[in-house]
Amino acid sequence: MRTFLLLTRVQARGMLNSFVPVRSGVAQGKRRGRIALTVCGFLLLAALMMGYIAIIAWGFAKMGLARVLPVLAVAMGSLVGVAFTFLKANGTLFGYRDYDLVMSLPVSRRALVASRMATLIGSSAALALCAMLPACIVYFLTVPPQAPSIFAAIASLALAPLAPTALATLAAYAVTWIASRFHHANLAFIALGFAALLVFIGGSFALSTNANGSSPTEVLQELGQVGTVLESSISHLYPPAAWAAAAITEGSLASLAAFASFSLVVSSACLEIMQRRYIALNASLAARRRKALPGYTCAAKASAAHGSSRARTPFWAIVHKELRTLIGIPAYAFNCLFGYIFTIGAALFLGVTGLQNFIASGSINGIDVTASQAAEMIGTIRLLLPWAFSFCGIMCTSSVISLSIEGRAAWLMATAPVSTRTMPGAKLASSAIPFGASLVIATTILVASEEATPLIALECLLVGLGAFALWVCLGMSIDVRSPNLSWMNPQDVVKRGAPVNVCILGGLVYTFAAGASVFGLSFSIGLGAGHIANIALGAVTLGLGVLIFRRTVAKTPALYA
Repeated sequence: MRTFLLLTRVQARGMLNSFVPVRSGVAQGKRRGRIALTVCGFLLLAALMMGYIAIIAWGFAKMGLARVLPVLAVAMGSLVGVAFTFLKANGTLFGYRDYDLVMSLPVSRRALVASRMATLIGSSAALALCAMLPACIVYFLTVPPQAPSIFAAIASLALAPLAPTALATLAAYAVTWIASRFHHANLAFIALGFAALLVFIGGSFALSTNANGSSPTEVLQELGQVGTVLESSISHLYPPAAWAAAAITEGSLASLAAFASFSLVVSSACLEIMQRRYIALNASLAARRRKALPGYTCAAKASAAHGSSRARTPFWAIVHKELRTLIGIPAYAFNCLFGYIFTIGAALFLGVTGLQNFIASGSINGIDVTASQAAEMIGTIRLLLPWAFSFCGIMCTSSVISLSIEGRAAWLMATAPVSTRTMPGAKLASSAIPFGASLVIATTILVASEEATPLIALECLLVGLGAFALWVCLGMSIDVRSPNLSWMNPQDVVKRGAPVNVCILGGLVYTFAAGASVFGLSFSIGLGAGHIANIALGAVTLGLGVLIFRRTVAKTPALYA
């Protein structure tokens, strides 16, 4: 147990250091300030998530569907960390860079695997707490609480993520085992992941279409049936959630014991299976890396023979290399490609559903809207379209960490015979070109479907590109000044690095604040003022982004110096 706790402590400290890496020359007090700022940022996001869930739960309670909240809370707590665990297991539990060093430690293999699983389960438990606590609180505010029910709810908070997280880890183990047999496994993994995302968006679109085609009375009747359908569906698809819900609603200790036994037995079985096959999987991954060396030589020769007829300039060669790097690291691709998909997906959604038809359908949040009122509102609401693309722009963060992602091989790029402007310029272009193309396609769809006027399309281009230029260049400048080249896992810089956090969190604050200001300005002064504000903000942020990039290049005579 002492060894397990020590290894878990090392994992926790490693995760903390990945948020705020230890660097030479950085004072301890300054680093503590960065840690405090990071913690405050995550607490703010947790508060927003819990507030949103509390509003939804209160809506269910007001409709007389409080009985659904326990089973819904357990289902959310069980599933909220599954995707996170599935994506993060590869690199945390297996396939990490210090495998040889870790396996040489005088500790048992079971303790090693358990400590790394504990990190994943702890992260899922934190997400489960944010998802379950608001629903449980709303339930007990609606239904008089009893001591056994409260005890069951507290126990469910800790037990809910155990089995799903362990199963997600085992699934990631199996997928990685299969992927290690294929040469282009990363590309296939990314394609399947985004296919699932498109299926999810399509399902959400179908539900929205059905809701918009119903009258307010029909919508309320459908919502009244949601409770029974939802409770029955969850109980059939995941019976342990029904056991935990019975323990909360009825105070049944037998149901709680069954849920606890299931969670502990499943997680223990997954741990035992993985620790028995742990060495075999990592040996397979190591063999794949060794096989890639001669293959890389042959591929390089073939590429040289093929590329002799069409030589690339250094700029486009670096852009091509950056795109291949993005596709070659699944965690990198999943976190940085969402912006392009959301940009085109949002335009397709609005082009098919029709913003004007949705507003004139008769009900918005229970408020009756006539056709004349909808015509007056449509211009003001369209002012928010550019800020939707602003949100998409700050999600295209591949260039933000493109220097740190080089890792310990950064010296290869640093010694390349190209100018300092060419190197960061090509890295910026590797995300600016795809986002610009996505934005042009999206605005073309909106104009063709008559959901946006040419003026709105211009505003979408300016605001989207401006937000992208400002926050991506700002994050990139932070990464150039202080790159993290000693990471052990790509997710240390992809998800938890300071540059990407500044880009996304700062961009979110800017997008919501500026969008709300433009919306209020159009109400108080007129639509003309809103259009002028959109164009002005887009032009100013685009200019600031260019200025930040130029200053970054001017103050960085040699990369990674």
